[in-house]
Amino acid sequence: MYPLLVAVGGLAQLSRTARDVANRRWALGGMIATALVLVMIVNPVASARYTFGTVAFALAVFGERWRRG
Repeated sequence: MYPLLVAVGGLAQLSRTARDVANRRWALGGMIATALVLVMIVNPVASARYTFGTVAFALAVFGERWRRG
């Protein structure tokens, strides 16, 4: 699960630094898809609370940093 979390962060960085619109859209789509897969794997019912909390907090931080640009 943590490699997926790192991938979301990498795609967020790629989306922020991409020069053309096509790469930004590709990175955004990949980031959303990877985040959805990550949330499906680390759901709050099947995972321990600290694991889900760590992933949810990291996704929130990535989302906030991405919005600020």
